[in-house]
Amino acid sequence: MARSPLQPPDAYRAAIRTIEAERERELRQTFGYGRPFFVSLFAVLNIALFAGMEIAGSSTDAETLIRFGAKENGRILQGEGWRLITAMFLHVGLIHLLVNTVALLFVGGAVERIFGRWRFFAVYVAAGVAGTAASFAFTPALSAGASGAIFGLMGALLYFGTRRRRLFVRTMGRDLLFYLLLNLLLGLVLPSVDHYGHLGGLLGGFLAAGAVGLPGERRLSARLGFALAWGMLVVGALRLGGL
Repeated sequence: MARSPLQPPDAYRAAIRTIEAERERELRQTFGYGRPFFVSLFAVLNIALFAGMEIAGSSTDAETLIRFGAKENGRILQGEGWRLITAMFLHVGLIHLLVNTVALLFVGGAVERIFGRWRFFAVYVAAGVAGTAASFAFTPALSAGASGAIFGLMGALLYFGTRRRRLFVRTMGRDLLFYLLLNLLLGLVLPSVDHYGHLGGLLGGFLAAGAVGLPGERRLSARLGFALAWGMLVVGALRLGGL
């Protein structure tokens, strides 16, 4: 009787090797699209501005924060809309800077590898603007920090999860959801945390990720819809805040 070239368990081993090779190829393609560049650039910028504030006065001093571009509702109402961007690069105290820089390097590194350099840049800035706008709408407190943009990066990973569900669950899904939930809960119980900025950044990042899309993702009408929704979120928050 002739024997087939592959009999169990050889056939099973070959099948397993094929599956593992396919998974490895999928991981390389997904998480190797871009190499972190803006993540490092933004981290250096955050540190440089923090050092500048410490030299000019103190990063915990309100006047110094306002001078460097923190979110201050009265100034925004007077036309200083650029604070919606500059506030995301300033930090109040060394612990605030360290926590956000570590989060940026870890979460941002994953996002920039998945989305690529320029999509990451767009998502980060768009999420930061949305976070600052939400803070402007719901709290008069002076605020600054990359937290809104970082929550936006988590929103981008959630968007990735809606498009590549099995890979998301297999690689990062549970850890990301736990980390996100933990930080949202901390934002609700700690009085110094701007949870409105966090929520605005999270939603803004999700919408911005949908607008730029994953590499190779066309879906032009859906992306335009996400971009429109992001615009409505920011404009609505600014109008709610009095602009």
